[in-house]
Amino acid sequence: MARILIIDDSLPLLDVMEQILNEAGHHTVACESGRQAILLLETETFDLIITDVYMPEGDGFDVMDAAKRREKADSGRGNQRNDGETEPATGGRALGGGGAAR
Repeated sequence: MARILIIDDSLPLLDVMEQILNEAGHHTVACESGRQAILLLETETFDLIITDVYMPEGDGFDVMDAAKRREKADSGRGNQRNDGETEPATGGRALGGGGAAR
């Protein structure tokens, strides 16, 4: 399943999202601040990032900028997975408003 980074300064919400995604079989990593997530993105990659936008220590836009920089640095040489294998580099990801739940 997917490796998902969840960032939110609301601990109850962070716990609920982590529990739901873990129960669905995903591997999650939780961060309480944008600053913490940005530091993590320097060394780790994720299939999906779920982030709050407004947080006191680095907002969601800062996190997405860091993720884009990381993806750009990884492009052309593949993405290193945690199991030591290399995946082909992927194209950019869109940051759009108004996601919809099914």
